[in-house]
Amino acid sequence: ADWVRLQEGRKFLENRQYQQAEKILRPLAESGYPRGQFALGQLYAGATGINRNEKEAIHWFEAAAERGLPEALHELGTRYYHGMGVGKDINRAIALHEQAALKGSADAAGTLGHIYENGPKLVADREKAVGWYYKAGVAYHKAGRLDDARAMLKALKSATIKYPTVLQLVTELEKLVEIRDGAGRQAGTQGIS
Repeated sequence: ADWVRLQEGRKFLENRQYQQAEKILRPLAESGYPRGQFALGQLYAGATGINRNEKEAIHWFEAAAERGLPEALHELGTRYYHGMGVGKDINRAIALHEQAALKGSADAAGTLGHIYENGPKLVADREKAVGWYYKAGVAYHKAGRLDDARAMLKALKSATIKYPTVLQLVTELEKLVEIRDGAGRQAGTQGIS
């Protein structure tokens, strides 16, 4: 029953009918339903005008994250990384993304790869970046999100220029993703030696 109500609330949210969405999502969130809490957080974070409320958004994202919802952990991690509605805290961002990634969030794993590759010197770690990019690529592949898997493959390929030891990971991920050009030949392996 909660799932059905959640879908109804999300439809109102997608159509920017915030008052109707709030009427459905608030009881779900207050009852402790993590997906309802996350959706209500999305409402307050993305609404316009009177409904937009960053403090409420953070409150509901945190409530869903405390219950282990990977999407909420990833959202909070992103907010801490950029300082959106909370104080900027890269260590907290990494911890939240790691929790989400360990719960199966491919998006969080990809974000960790990006943070470790491009983050400030105190957290930059190319080996960790490569590992998280690979994990994200595999998770995207399993989820059928091949465009995202290809993006992770591209990130791994760029790492092979400076770090040839990751070539094996690139090859393994390419086999999973099975990128093929119009002639049926495997594409994406040209230029790697």
